Amino acid sequence: MISSGTVADSTAIKRQFAKSSVITAASISAKQTRVVRIASANTSASKAAVLDVKKYRTISAKITVSTRMEAYRTDRDIRAEMTDYLPRYYGDFPVVSAMIQAEASEATRLHALVEALVFEFYPETATDIGITRFEAECGIVTDRTKSLEARRSEVIKRRRGIGTVTLPKFTGIVNEFYDCTVEEKPNEFRVATTIWSKRGVPENIAEMEREVNAVLPAHLEHEFVPTWLTWGEIEDYGLTGEEAEQYTGDELSKRFLFPYLGGRLS
Repeated sequence: MISSGTVADSTAIKRQFAKSSVITAASISAKQTRVVRIASANTSASKAAVLDVKKYRTISAKITVSTRMEAYRTDRDIRAEMTDYLPRYYGDFPVVSAMIQAEASEATRLHALVEALVFEFYPETATDIGITRFEAECGIVTDRTKSLEARRSEVIKRRRGIGTVTLPKFTGIVNEFYDCTVEEKPNEFRVATTIWSKRGVPENIAEMEREVNAVLPAHLEHEFVPTWLTWGEIEDYGLTGEEAEQYTGDELSKRFLFPYLGGRLS
């Protein structure tokens, strides 16, 4: 506070203090103003020392930090192997030990990446990167909603069908789904596949037909023949009427109630 007759001979600096939220501006009263230095001489009480007022606002924030850690391993102890190449007295030098550790870590990472790359060369072990390339080669539309195991299986089936399709090879393909028997009908240019280990029409019949059409020669027609539980089978195996009445007719005909052995009931 400057009273009448106060004389100063230096620059006036005014500090102002105020509290404010982020939204509302602060009002500064006279009690919050303090003159530190005054430049001009003969400053009277009526003369106001006013300078630019700077407002400072405080805000709060939540900072989220994420990091990524990579872990690699190989069957080799690369650090020990590198140490064996050096004279023993180098073990007393911390700088040398730190250099070996850094280089061994990077070498371990390199070997692990090379091993992982080899896995991409085979559909049985390929990850999403490798299996996508196999799907493109086989003409399969990539569907990442399927599991990786399902995508691998589809590629393996498609690759297995490339080349001459013999009866054993075709039987192996359809048996990837269910236990089936295949009957060739040369005079009709037709192949019939009877499904034994699944009653009724399978839910994945469209997928089965797609796999078969991809490998079967174009001049042959193919038919999947479903099987149903017959009343004769029920009688042969001694199923009582009370037991049969637990199911509707449709449910009973689709249930496989007895052990399956190679295309026949037993």
